[in-house]
Amino acid sequence: MTDTTSAWEKSALQPRRLGVHAQAERGKGAEAPFTNVDNGSTVTSACFSRLLLMSLALQRQVKGRVSQLLAVGKKKASLITPVFVLLIAFALRIYRLGDQNVWWDEGLAMWAVRKGFAGVTLWTAGDVHPPLYFWSLWAWTRLVGESEFAARYLSLIWGVLIVALVYPLARRLTTRLTARDETSRWVALVATFLTATARFPIWWSQELRMYILATLTSLLSLYFFVRALQEGERWAWLAYVASSVAALYTIYLTGLTLLAEGLFVLLTLRRRMAGQRRFLARWIGSQFLIVALFVPWFLFASGRMRTWSVSQPFDVRVFLELYAVALSLGISTEVAHYLLPALVIVVLALVGVVFLWRREGSGRWHGWEAGLYLGLPVLLLPVTVYLLTLNRGLFYSPRVEARYLVLFAPCFYILLAAGIVGLWRWMRWGGVLAALLVVGLFAWSLPGYYGGRYMRDDYQTALRTLAAYAQPDDGVLLVSGSRYPLFLYQYRRLVGDENAGPVVYLLPRDANSFTAENVEEELAPLAAAHSRLWLASFERALEDPDNLVEQWLDERYRRALQVPVGYNHLI
Repeated sequence: MTDTTSAWEKSALQPRRLGVHAQAERGKGAEAPFTNVDNGSTVTSACFSRLLLMSLALQRQVKGRVSQLLAVGKKKASLITPVFVLLIAFALRIYRLGDQNVWWDEGLAMWAVRKGFAGVTLWTAGDVHPPLYFWSLWAWTRLVGESEFAARYLSLIWGVLIVALVYPLARRLTTRLTARDETSRWVALVATFLTATARFPIWWSQELRMYILATLTSLLSLYFFVRALQEGERWAWLAYVASSVAALYTIYLTGLTLLAEGLFVLLTLRRRMAGQRRFLARWIGSQFLIVALFVPWFLFASGRMRTWSVSQPFDVRVFLELYAVALSLGISTEVAHYLLPALVIVVLALVGVVFLWRREGSGRWHGWEAGLYLGLPVLLLPVTVYLLTLNRGLFYSPRVEARYLVLFAPCFYILLAAGIVGLWRWMRWGGVLAALLVVGLFAWSLPGYYGGRYMRDDYQTALRTLAAYAQPDDGVLLVSGSRYPLFLYQYRRLVGDENAGPVVYLLPRDANSFTAENVEEELAPLAAAHSRLWLASFERALEDPDNLVEQWLDERYRRALQVPVGYNHLI
């Protein structure tokens, strides 16, 4: 570098350690080299420290991110498991859904909804059931059709929704106000699985009847009542009123839901009065609102509702056995053969009551209240059904049927789940054994149920023959007593339009049965109106025990075709 190098060029070539050079200018010149070396070590140490701090910060960030991802994964897993159980519930309910003939009650429901919205409303006013299920079925069949599979799919939807509702209800009843309550989550998950796989709710989720809808609306009422009790939310009270009214418009027996809730309030009145006077005021107001919304239908139907009583002998012991076996195994015939395994399951449910009773609850909800809340409807149902089935001159005294007992089955399964989880908490091997036993019994009972679901040729061959050969101006004489809904269900599906095909006459029209005195009066006008007549004789024992209709037709007509169907026939 030359001497003529400018000052700014020399300055640019010097090391940029301004602080060091300034210090060297103030001190001895010989000390400057040593100062530069020490400063290099200091810079290296500072860089190393900074890198160390950055690595530690990065490690903390990575650890926090991993923890966050694990928490999100755990939360997603807790959501995926109930969804997987719902898929199991759907699969078990859709399996062989349409593989069974429509039976009498189902055929009656289809016959009723063909009357139209106004017609089915008037008909249900004279029947023993309110109209909500028939309204929903009327709308549903107009969307999807009237096949066995399509019509029953509506009940499948109600059944899957019940399974979905069991989880939040069980969680709300058994959760303590802590950040993490694994016991409550397990009770809810096990209860959901039991409801999904139990034969009893699967059975009624595949029937064209209102009982599974009544179960859903009652469960909604129980859920929103608990939510309103715990949270006091206005929308929860409105949902409680709506679901309770819907339940009453489905089956009158769902009034037991309101009774169970009312008894629960009375039994816990002292604690409610201590801190929730607003709750009591809202509860009383909601009861008045529910009654006000139901009274119009009751007044409309009370003058039209027919009476129906059965004077069949009643055995309390057999009824209790039926209740235990139906809830546990979903079996309603020869219940004495299945009593032992059913009692084991009932005992486990009682263990669940004890577990909930001893469980420490939150400030707004005690563990014993959960057991009481679930146990009241389970106990009230058999007592009420028993009282109704006693023939005391009531307007409605039905025979004992398993279908009335499905109403609060989900409450029983929550108690059963609490028993299994409670045993697990007390003794691990006991909980494992109880779970394996219950799941094994549920799995053992299902093949027997599905084995009975297959199509039988009861009316199909005869009706297809009629649809193929009958002329529009023919007349069909249907002598079938109360079986006419089954005949008309299949017949209208074949001919399509309500006005298509031959006219079907339900006989006898002016009497309960045919006699030698009225057979001419019943049949002569029809013979004069049609050149050809068909006789559909199905289950004629009550209406034509002496076979007078067939004899009258044989005397005046020649048989062109006969299709035997067991002891029934189409001529």
